[in-house]
Amino acid sequence: TGVQTCALPIFTDRIRRLESFDDPDGATMFAPARVRISPLSGGKDYDGVPGDDGVTVYVQPIDADGNVVTVGGRLTVQLIDNADLAAPRVVGLVRLQTRDEIRRAWHGRFLTNHYTVRCPWLTGVDPPASRRVDVNVEFVDFLTCTALRAQHTVEIEPPARSPAPAPSETSARRSNGS
Repeated sequence: TGVQTCALPIFTDRIRRLESFDDPDGATMFAPARVRISPLSGGKDYDGVPGDDGVTVYVQPIDADGNVVTVGGRLTVQLIDNADLAAPRVVGLVRLQTRDEIRRAWHGRFLTNHYTVRCPWLTGVDPPASRRVDVNVEFVDFLTCTALRAQHTVEIEPPARSPAPAPSETSARRSNGS
């Protein structure tokens, strides 16, 4: 079609320019070499009821020189409750997959270059039983498709557990033989 015919010389010219660079790795010069979970990450109360409702995680892609870089990618945050080391449980999971999700999560202002990910406790799963949760992060950058992982333990305020319902007066009489 006409659009494809017009685009071909543009792409051919771009390829020639890229091939002229002396450094074949120049395209990855600013790619992240690792990912860091900020120590400011931790349990958060999202609903005002006592106890945390999840963990807010601040993720920073870091280049080979130790600088935070603005780079798009896919980001997964997983929260693990290790109260029972024989049976660790996933208690939170968020996946940012689309360009819009990633863009909304990025905060790039003065001293705040990071992704902010709110990771609530999973519905239908008991919240963490301990005051510590392991945060696992995987970031796959769009440029190199390299998967970078980090792990960090954060403190939380466990949600208040609902007390067991008190037996009704009728059921108490039945158990006493009345």
